[in-house]
Amino acid sequence: MRMPVRVAEWLQDNLHVMATDDLSAISFASGESNDGEQWQLAVDMIYRCLVSGLINVYAPLEDGLDAIERFVRGLAEVDPFDRSEANWVAIGVWLGPLFHDTDRGMEISARYGLVNADAAEVLARGWKQAAENKPECFPVGGFEDANDALKHVDSLFNCAAISRAAGWISSGQSIPLNEAFIEEVEAIFEECGVPWSCNPLIPVSYESGSRK
Repeated sequence: MRMPVRVAEWLQDNLHVMATDDLSAISFASGESNDGEQWQLAVDMIYRCLVSGLINVYAPLEDGLDAIERFVRGLAEVDPFDRSEANWVAIGVWLGPLFHDTDRGMEISARYGLVNADAAEVLARGWKQAAENKPECFPVGGFEDANDALKHVDSLFNCAAISRAAGWISSGQSIPLNEAFIEEVEAIFEECGVPWSCNPLIPVSYESGSRK
């Protein structure tokens, strides 16, 4: 595992949550420090996860790496932790976008018992009911139509079963760091040309924020 433990724990927690719940960009960004270093980490990790197909964003984004880079550069220009009046409007770029694991990202988490199986099954039943009883409500929730939603339903039920088999246990306790999971994520980053590094991928604009 190449990531520092604190970074690995932060990333695992975020991917775990996003398997069954949307997470705002600013929530993804938040950590222990909430300073310029954390801002840079968040920008680069969002970029890595989007490029690697581990997460998606309700923006929606156009296809291609250029669209992802434009989106993330917008985050790099606004300090998410600056609550000054001058930054209040600009910070909307962090408040609006919602992230969630892709089916691929969720399946990887499930193999390590990191998907909340109970929550996944509740979501699956809800979307199944909507797709079967109210297909006219689509597109909604990122799904183009009822068939698209039903594909996700199958993935949710499948991941719930995989996660249970991998040792997921319902409890309110925090999930310990799974180094094998992080190592697989690091390998995916490497394959997609965005390997883990302490060097910035998309440097944040400190001049536009209050934190140095």
